[in-house]
Amino acid sequence: MKKLYALMVVTLLLLPIANISPSKVDAKQYYAKVENLENQKQFYRMMVDPGGGG
Repeated sequence: MKKLYALMVVTLLLLPIANISPSKVDAKQYYAKVENLENQKQFYRMMVDPGGGG
């Protein structure tokens, strides 16, 4: 279920970029966003599941 949610989030992030035909700068911003999102997810997991089971 978590993977499905992550896929939906990534798709929503990809849609506006696909519509704009990205330049290299846009791609860098996008990858920065994705990296930030991954960091947030890891932080969230640490907060919710301190045992690291998820």
